[in-house]
Amino acid sequence: MRRTHSDRKSRKEFRMGIINQIKDLTPSERGVLVEKFTNEIHKMPFSKKYTLSRATIYRWLKEYRANNNAGTALMGKVRFDNDTFKALSEQQKDAVTRWRYDNPYRSLNDLREELMEHKSTSCPQIPSTATIGRFLRSKNLSRNDLTKNGKPACKVRLAFEAEYPQQIWMADTKGPDVYVQD
Repeated sequence: MRRTHSDRKSRKEFRMGIINQIKDLTPSERGVLVEKFTNEIHKMPFSKKYTLSRATIYRWLKEYRANNNAGTALMGKVRFDNDTFKALSEQQKDAVTRWRYDNPYRSLNDLREELMEHKSTSCPQIPSTATIGRFLRSKNLSRNDLTKNGKPACKVRLAFEAEYPQQIWMADTKGPDVYVQD
C-alpha cells in the first residue's frame, strides 16, 4: 500500500501535537510530560504501535528544532528507492514485460514460474508475486490496463477448454455408488 501526502500529513499532525506540548518547557517539566506520554496508549495514524518511547519523542523534538521550516518539520521521510525493484534483474524485467504483452491473462504465479524455468531469468533469489505485480502496475501492464475495460484483447483460454473434441470428459452422478473394475 503506497502512502500518500495526506497520510504523511496526518502522521505529522500527531507528532506535532506532542512536540507542541513539550517544545517550550524546561527540561524537568519536559521530562515529566515525556514520562506521561510514554505511559499512555496512543492511536497513531498508519501504525500498529500504541506506545511511544522516550527516544522517539526526543528524536522528534531534535528534528523539529533542527528544521528551519516548521511546515516541513516531522513530515516523514519519502523513500528514495520507490519503483526501483531491486529484487528484479533487468533480464527478469524485460522477460516479464514481454510475457505480459504476449498474454495479459497470465497470472502472477505463472509469470513467477516462468522466471524460475528459464536459464536467462532464473537466479538464486526469485522475486515474489507481489514484487512482480507491483512492477507490472508501475509500468501500466496490469491485466486491466492491457485489456480495454475488461474486454479481452485476445482469446481467453478457459479452464475446461480442450484443443479437440472428446479430450475432456466430465460426469456427475447421483445415487448408488458406482464401482469400476480395472
